[in-house]
Amino acid sequence: MANSLTRRNQASSNNNSSNQRGGGGGGGDGNDSWRRNANATDGRKKTERHADVVDLFTQPLLAAKLSKQEGGVRTRSQVKADLRERENLMTESIEVEGKAVLAVQEIIALAKANNADTITQDDMVFFTENMLRLQQEYVSKGINGHIDVGYHYTSSKHITNIWQHGLLTRSDRNSQQLNATFHGSIFGDGIYTANNPDSFSGFGNTGVLVARLPGEIVRVRGSLPYFTMVDSNTIVGDKMKVITSQQMDTDNWPLNNDNHEIVLRSSAQCVPMIKYDARSRKTRKGKECIKNMEKGLQDIFDKYFNAGLQRSEYRDAEILLSNWVPRAPQVIVGTKFTLLTALIVSCIMFGVEIAMRISDYDYDPVAMACCHITTLSVALIALAADDTLSYKAPKSLTTGIPSDAMSTPDSSCDMKEDCVICCGPLENWNKCTKLKCGHIFHKECIQRAFQSKPQCPVCRKSIGAPVGKCPSGTMTTTTSSMRCSGFREGSIVITYVIPAGKQMSYHDNPGSRHASKHTTAYIPNNPDGQALLKRLKYAFLHGLTFTVGTSVTTGRQNQCTWASIHHKTSPSGGVQFHGFPDPDYFNNCNAELDGLGVPPVHSLDENGKEV
Repeated sequence: MANSLTRRNQASSNNNSSNQRGGGGGGGDGNDSWRRNANATDGRKKTERHADVVDLFTQPLLAAKLSKQEGGVRTRSQVKADLRERENLMTESIEVEGKAVLAVQEIIALAKANNADTITQDDMVFFTENMLRLQQEYVSKGINGHIDVGYHYTSSKHITNIWQHGLLTRSDRNSQQLNATFHGSIFGDGIYTANNPDSFSGFGNTGVLVARLPGEIVRVRGSLPYFTMVDSNTIVGDKMKVITSQQMDTDNWPLNNDNHEIVLRSSAQCVPMIKYDARSRKTRKGKECIKNMEKGLQDIFDKYFNAGLQRSEYRDAEILLSNWVPRAPQVIVGTKFTLLTALIVSCIMFGVEIAMRISDYDYDPVAMACCHITTLSVALIALAADDTLSYKAPKSLTTGIPSDAMSTPDSSCDMKEDCVICCGPLENWNKCTKLKCGHIFHKECIQRAFQSKPQCPVCRKSIGAPVGKCPSGTMTTTTSSMRCSGFREGSIVITYVIPAGKQMSYHDNPGSRHASKHTTAYIPNNPDGQALLKRLKYAFLHGLTFTVGTSVTTGRQNQCTWASIHHKTSPSGGVQFHGFPDPDYFNNCNAELDGLGVPPVHSLDENGKEV
């Protein structure tokens, strides 16, 4: 074993020296000689650890196989067959460590074949292991764990830090006190990558092919509002510059993905693999070389990392509310796009642009002032639209319970039962109360229960008007000529805006801050959809649409999440992607509203209020 480890360490040292001497990345000896002296000890430890993983697993199996063979000298074909079997055993049985080691060996060979440079083997294995563990976490939560290839451009002077620390988000760089050139973050903090070698190549003289683990994805048009907290792993952003309606799909999303910015919001979602000189993409040979490396990397990822996983489709992701406004906007119910509205939109774009350029989520006074201007502009647009509803969260859920909802039990009541809340006897009539549904409880017990949910704990009948745990916010409806899949009519577009704020006494963490929520839903603009809209408005006005808790997709706490009313956040894609077609949607959604005590549609007006 010792001799094996010695040979592995020597081979690793030779490979690393060879990688430092290799060209193709704009990095000569000055940029690439930093690593071995600085972290020689850590490199040896990483190499020995991975050698142990390989040898401890495969040697007993190979020894058992060889012991069955008859004596004599083995042929070269037998040796090669044993080596292939060893590789197969590692691929099938070793989890994260084995996959990382095998993949990195092939990646380094791919880079050498194309005269390109890579991060050192030990560090690439280390970073890859972190990504694979995150992939396992995603898959365990039902999030797509497919890994793909992306492009990142930077200055050659930053390659040393990237090779040593990996690609980092701005917050991680600040925490480690690492310097980097800031190019802005119009889609929030994260690692900005592209889908091809030509887009955004002006950000540096060195290109880096990276491994990306997108996970849960949302799309953003134009720019991300400065104050928005996003509940996803990755943002696919498009600035929508110089784009016409003919270049967009029915979601007003670009048909061409060349200008998409894939923003990975965690450092563990991205691993730098191969670097190359950005100028090489301008030559025919250079383009072929870069494309060969991209294809080779994806083949390696699919071989070792993506078994049973499908590539993430950006077009199926939810589109967040943003500051982008179509050049030929759809009709806003009850209004036209007047000069005043256009001026307000200009204020939004101006405020966000300044805020983004001044500070990247730092508490800069000028940036915060711009943020307040933006927020005011959004409020003015809400006032300009006729069909915007506002909801103010109550301080207590008991405020909506009518005075006659409870009464003192009479002589006909059976007081021999126990209180189903505390399981104590119902003996003292003066300390008990009866609901209209006929069930009896201790007064103190039922009052505490009403603070959580104003309904009978036994039959679930609502007491008074239903009241949910939604934070304060607005609901704006517009109409669009865009069709929901499976329907001929246009659609009704519902935009929910829930600003960040403090949690109430009935939330999980009273007094703590909760995240904001900006999301869009779609329903067909037909009689069924118009009827459902009235009930959805009633639900929103009674706090039943959202709640505060832990996000199912990211595991983050204190998030504004959907409550129990399902919405379609995409006009297409089917049930799997929360879109249409879904033949059971109207029946299912109305059943959910029935269960929450939302009145039937014939008793509601156009604004969702009871008549």
